[in-house]
Amino acid sequence: MPKATSPEIGGQIVDSNGHITSQVDIVLYNDNAPRFGGNPKSYYFAEGTIAAIQIKSKLTSNTLASAIDNLNTVKVCKLRPSSGLILGQPSENIMTGIFAFELETKDYTSVKSIITSLKKYEAQGKKPVDFVCINQKAYIAYNKGEWVGHPKNGKGEQVPLPSGYIEADASEECIFRMVLTLSSEVKKNIATAVDFQPYFLGGWGD
Repeated sequence: MPKATSPEIGGQIVDSNGHITSQVDIVLYNDNAPRFGGNPKSYYFAEGTIAAIQIKSKLTSNTLASAIDNLNTVKVCKLRPSSGLILGQPSENIMTGIFAFELETKDYTSVKSIITSLKKYEAQGKKPVDFVCINQKAYIAYNKGEWVGHPKNGKGEQVPLPSGYIEADASEECIFRMVLTLSSEVKKNIATAVDFQPYFLGGWGD
């Protein structure tokens, strides 16, 4: 990862409205923002959190469901706007992702079947995750318009990719796609000034 960013193992994310997420496996955090506590009770401010990732030894229908439920608590975090100088263009929401070392082929016979499950959860009102990476097998991205595609039509123009979940990489190098995605997200948060006073005026949690 680029400098001034740390991947932290375990923790919960808090926002200024008092919302506390479920325990997150990996928190990609801006080193310029404060943090509290230590494993297993680490707390991170939403404004300093760049990405939240759930790690699964094997992606099954059950582990996918639990990961989406967990990350849904992250997606509802409210990020306060910068109170001063901004370098970069911070995202409106925290990036979320799932990384699995293996795929349970009894549950998912293809990447398309995983995408079908992801779409089902989205239809149920769950916030979409930004990516799902299965080690050495596939990288699924949630396309909001930033993935334009490489194929060209007869006029030499790039063919737009559909919105929503797409299979962005089906090679053994898909993990590098994940690293590049996270690195690109880090670059959106080069330096931002956040006023943390509202956290301490109202506190958080019980």
